[in-house]
Amino acid sequence: MREYWIVNPMRSVVQTYIFEGEENSNLFSFDEKIAVQIFDSLEIRLSDLLK
Repeated sequence: MREYWIVNPMRSVVQTYIFEGEENSNLFSFDEKIAVQIFDSLEIRLSDLLK
């Protein structure tokens, strides 16, 4: 597994975990663009998907 996301709809946040190179974790709101690390130039804003 190279990347996974935990989506918390109660708090409207996404926790991302990246396992390529140096491991890292980030927390994003549904309104932020989130870069998908395993696909070049793909960004997702969850608020756009939930309209």
